[in-house]
Amino acid sequence: MHCTFSRAARTVVRGAVALAGVVLLGGPALAEAADPVEIKPLPNTPLPSVQVVPKGGGDLSIPACRGVVWQRFDAPSEGYVPISLEPCGAMAPASVLPDDGRRFTVDAEVVDGDVVRAVVVVGTGCASGQVFSLAGCKSVVAVEGPTITVRSSKK
Repeated sequence: MHCTFSRAARTVVRGAVALAGVVLLGGPALAEAADPVEIKPLPNTPLPSVQVVPKGGGDLSIPACRGVVWQRFDAPSEGYVPISLEPCGAMAPASVLPDDGRRFTVDAEVVDGDVVRAVVVVGTGCASGQVFSLAGCKSVVAVEGPTITVRSSKK
């Protein structure tokens, strides 16, 4: 398979961040500034993959559970639906995004023609070693990655 890409966007909802059926209410303020990360599609991978890279300085955290959710475009509903299937394990501390970023690969079955994207929840100013919901993040934002169209390779 190979993939084609389009632009990234950000989803911010006042009072809550809606992400793949999960709503984060209360807690930190939602960021109104530029996205704290760049989501770069990785070419020539067997499955859709992205590299999430921090922009600028500061510690950025991603929730251990559902911090990255893959979505598929659903033509009948004209919107994206979550396809991530990995169950969440025990409560774990949020992961700090390294300076060189972190790679994420789709965690659900995809087929030729699917249009997918990764949505990444990022917290800034979070206490390290804490579960994301208890980390006291100063801001939280959901960043939508570029769309990736899955194509079969023909050699």
